[in-house]
Amino acid sequence: MVGAALEEVFAWLRERAAVESKASAEDAEAFRTGAVTMIQRFGSSLALNPHVHALIPDGAWARRGGGSLAFVPVKPPADEDVEALVVQIEERCEQVLARLGYGAEDEHEDPDPEDAQALLQAASLAGVAALGRRAGRRVRREETHGGRAVRLPPRCAVCEGYNLHAGVRVAGRDRAGLDRLCRYIARPPLGRARLEEQPDGTILLRLKTPWSDGTAAIRLTRAELVERLLALLPPPRKNDILFHGVFAGHAAWRTEIVPTPDPDRTPEHLHLRLTKAPTPSPSPSWIPWAALLWRVFEKNGVACPRCGLPMRLRTVALPPATLAILAGLDDAAARAPPLVA
Repeated sequence: MVGAALEEVFAWLRERAAVESKASAEDAEAFRTGAVTMIQRFGSSLALNPHVHALIPDGAWARRGGGSLAFVPVKPPADEDVEALVVQIEERCEQVLARLGYGAEDEHEDPDPEDAQALLQAASLAGVAALGRRAGRRVRREETHGGRAVRLPPRCAVCEGYNLHAGVRVAGRDRAGLDRLCRYIARPPLGRARLEEQPDGTILLRLKTPWSDGTAAIRLTRAELVERLLALLPPPRKNDILFHGVFAGHAAWRTEIVPTPDPDRTPEHLHLRLTKAPTPSPSPSWIPWAALLWRVFEKNGVACPRCGLPMRLRTVALPPATLAILAGLDDAAARAPPLVA
């Protein structure tokens, strides 16, 4: 399904790249592009809502004269282009589903009553409780305002339940912006700040954006909250991050397009001033722990708490020496500070 949808997008990029480079329509197949996709299985209400976020370059690569590869950028798609693309994606995906036996005219069996995961997923898709006294009943909604008409944002189109949005763009040299976008599409399904326990023991889940009918939150019992979280579990041994086209692991052009990261250098946009380069690792994707600490918690673990200058690792203390060091620090904290002359 994901590959079929991306093939339509890749075909559009190849055609546009051929036009931008003033090549013939037959030469469009000489261009190649790729994508990095992240499969998300949740919506704002924690209901099972599988959808795909794809990072796609605004252009395609081609080999000029048998030499090195050249990237040909293309202009962002217009609203008409997105509308045409979503129709093609809908037709292509429906053909794939029909071949797999999931077409509109195919008969589908009910979920196996012995498969608890399938029952939870079916209830999550339907927006009802699966277990307990409220089994089969819809979740309770909290409305804050009246309904309003829904207007699609720019570069967004819908066709027969398929939605395509191409309105987010990051500049080529904006590495910090790309990092934020990657962290957004790989975010967890829920933040604790959106949960609020009510006096009656229920859990109020606030939506990120109110729905068109005025729903700003949903009220769940503890069992219903657990049901929705369990329905979001991905299948075993299935990757949620996929690489397509020139970014695929065995793509012929990957080594010429994807740069090899330097394990001895901390990414510049993390703003970490390290006085000593981290120890090289056999894996080129290895990142120092201090960089990961900054990326997750925005804390510089190598900065001096007094002056802010970078500290240098002197030694590593392991038990039982650490116990003696901690005891010494406690004794030093209990004594009065020295007098200043």
